[in-house]
Amino acid sequence: MLGAATALAACTGDSPSPGSPTVQGPTVTPLPDVAWDRADHANVPDGGTLRLAVPRLPENWNSHHRAGAVSELDLLRAPLGLGAEITAQGTDPHPDYIESAQVTAEQPQTVSFRYNPAAIWEDGSPITVADLISRWRANNGSDPQFEVASTVGWDQIHSIEQTDDEFTGQIVFTSPFADWVTVLHPDVPASVTSTPQTFNRAHASTPTPSRGPFRVDSIDEASGVVTMVRNENWWGRAPRLERIVVSALDSSQAPQAFVSGHLDVLEVSTAQELELVRGRRDATIRRAGGTSWTHLTMNVEGPEARLADPVVREAIARGIDREAIARAALQPLGAPVVLMDNLVHLPGHDGYEDSFDSLTHDPEAAASLLEEAGWRLEGQRRVRDGEALAIVLVVPAQSPSLAQRASLVQADLSGLGFEVEVREVPAETFFAEHLAQGAFDVTTFAWAATRFPGTSTAAIAYPLDSGQNFTGMADERIGPVLEETAAAQELSERTRLANEFSTILAETFTVIPLFVMPEVWAVREGVLNLGPSTVERMDWTAVGLRR
Repeated sequence: MLGAATALAACTGDSPSPGSPTVQGPTVTPLPDVAWDRADHANVPDGGTLRLAVPRLPENWNSHHRAGAVSELDLLRAPLGLGAEITAQGTDPHPDYIESAQVTAEQPQTVSFRYNPAAIWEDGSPITVADLISRWRANNGSDPQFEVASTVGWDQIHSIEQTDDEFTGQIVFTSPFADWVTVLHPDVPASVTSTPQTFNRAHASTPTPSRGPFRVDSIDEASGVVTMVRNENWWGRAPRLERIVVSALDSSQAPQAFVSGHLDVLEVSTAQELELVRGRRDATIRRAGGTSWTHLTMNVEGPEARLADPVVREAIARGIDREAIARAALQPLGAPVVLMDNLVHLPGHDGYEDSFDSLTHDPEAAASLLEEAGWRLEGQRRVRDGEALAIVLVVPAQSPSLAQRASLVQADLSGLGFEVEVREVPAETFFAEHLAQGAFDVTTFAWAATRFPGTSTAAIAYPLDSGQNFTGMADERIGPVLEETAAAQELSERTRLANEFSTILAETFTVIPLFVMPEVWAVREGVLNLGPSTVERMDWTAVGLRR
């Protein structure tokens, strides 16, 4: 699962306003929203070491840097306070971090807030308005030297000022921004965001300072092991765990490590991994509906610009068998097969509607589109002006699920006359050296949805220089719609505009959604308050181990 919450926002937790329409996706038997053993904090035993795995250590620990916005590493960074300023089950400010926040003026929109004065960084220094001001200046897009993943929200701020004291301030927006809670609290101190050099490079291999219940005690780069201990300067409820050990293990190593008893939980993504982890007797398989959606993204500015023609992109969209691709990934995991036809809302969630007007697998229509674009079939391949229709499909290496998906796409497109090279590249350079540099024609991975629909989602398609827009284009119709979306206060209007954005992006055929990945975890007996979840964030003070 790639793509950080700082970038993509497809809401899964909001409810419609009274009287607004509720549009549902395909009828399916849904997986549960949460699948973990729940226990009150008071009933969780104190102590113990939790052992986790991630695919690799971060390419950059700054989650706002374009190379650090990788959501599969959230499990590593969440105990340090990533995303903790918002309540675990909703969209309200968390009182551990923010004592109060409210809109105090409409013209211009002004938000007044007060931080919890007890909140401090792991070195004991207070979290202040100055940290937020520095974060805003780094993330608002005014200085292109800051290699930010997304400017959404930050670029709508006119000013941030300290008012009564260092914990109290106000934000004035250039235009109304409904999701103002997302830009309310700094999750890194000013020392990280003060200059482009510190923002981009200072935390390439060292963690950003913690503001959560745990801190990083040590990193063993050689063995790929991160050890976290209780943060002595944590001001909130005491965490139950004593230590968290996270190992960087790829898909060829992690299942066996779990079966051998070296891990307590493991996220599973393929049938082979599922079969292996079932060999551990003191563990169970937990499933929940996911929030990460897979896609095929096309780069109109690829090495030979083969996909600059929207007719060719539409041919690819109609030429791949999305249902077969989804079935191959989901059925072995025991999950329902549901295609996704919206680029903001997830199937089955309020607001979901088909943005592609029934995009079905139609090889004949795809072939006709290619003929229309001038690509003639000569033998088994398409040719125009003496050149073959050759494209490069780039995916991260050592990911069986992505390799399988790429192989199926390759087979479908080869049947239409494309020459498709599947190029596996090192996962640690996938974003920075390949996607960000435009060194591909097609790619596939997954974006992680958040609780704020319509606004952060924009980063995958707009503006052109967005750190997560890998399409090589930005439709001029998107900007005005996003401005309206950010300003809209009624959920029904925000939903309508989000779907308008989704439809515009669908019409470009640059991002083709495939399906939502379920969360499937192998969890050993006795792990409490940790497991797969669609809508609820783990409370790391309550995660623990039953003895």
